[in-house]
Amino acid sequence: MNSHSTAVFPAGQQAKFERFGYSPAVRSGPFLFVAGACRPSTRDCHDRGPSGQVGVGPEGVVEDPEAQMRLAFQKLVALTEAAGFSLGDVVELRTFHVDMDAHEAAFFKVKNEFFAKPPYPAMTGLIEVKKLGMQGLVLEVAATAYRPA
Repeated sequence: MNSHSTAVFPAGQQAKFERFGYSPAVRSGPFLFVAGACRPSTRDCHDRGPSGQVGVGPEGVVEDPEAQMRLAFQKLVALTEAAGFSLGDVVELRTFHVDMDAHEAAFFKVKNEFFAKPPYPAMTGLIEVKKLGMQGLVLEVAATAYRPA
């Protein structure tokens, strides 16, 4: 990583990410890049706290798709705030979905709870994938935020 970039980790969880060689978010100048990844290991995902913008809680994958989506966005909020940004600083969302047809209405309902008024972030969304990092996940969210110095 260059000298202009800083990795952002949830409190007390840096070693977990360093084991796998990645950061849940990287701040580079006025930008924050938030990963939407979750390792396939259930144990690792459970321990991740506000990182990994997926619907995994302390008991595992949240089964209700709408609740899972809400948790993913709550984790996005927590990680952006840990980096000194806010959800209002998010300029781009990237969302990855399993079985989009079944969950599209729930997704937009939940997304609109978090991004309720303009300016909305640019969105490369509704990218349908066959599978995410853990069985039962239906959504993964990645984002880019911008906050002028």
